[in-house]
Amino acid sequence: MRFIEYISALTHHSRVDREAGIIRDVLVLGSRSANGRTYTADAMSAAARLYEGVSVYIDHQPEGRRSYRDKIGRLSGVQHRDGGLRGDLHINPAHPAASQLFWDAEHNPAAVGLSHDAEGRVVTRDGQTIVEAIESVRSVDLVAEPATTQSLFEDKSMPSRLREQDSPADDRG
Repeated sequence: MRFIEYISALTHHSRVDREAGIIRDVLVLGSRSANGRTYTADAMSAAARLYEGVSVYIDHQPEGRRSYRDKIGRLSGVQHRDGGLRGDLHINPAHPAASQLFWDAEHNPAAVGLSHDAEGRVVTRDGQTIVEAIESVRSVDLVAEPATTQSLFEDKSMPSRLREQDSPADDRG
């Protein structure tokens, strides 16, 4: 089952180091989704290693290969803590969008969010969709218009791609 979740990457914990090309302590994945999904602590802890070194791109590509020109960086030091997955975002300072990203990180952090494109296993319990495992991570992408949900931001225009195991292919998330 493929799922795409949007989250505000930049929090009050984030620190920008332009000289090193790093935005430290970004939120990669929160525990609750505006689509009504809950990521278990076990799923996030086990998946942290899958995010290590993952490429970060500008915007999503729904299918097919990713463009080299859209790759802006990678993640490192990903850990499950403070209710989500956190890590450092290493930015290519020569990328055309790098300056804008650093400015937003310093002055307008709500303007940018992270969205993972991942595969995993979900179940429904008591009417709630629970993500029990993240099995692979295709990419983590910077998105322009996240929508606020507590500390988790999601882009309302992207269709939900999370499918419940052994259920009809209708996700009203």
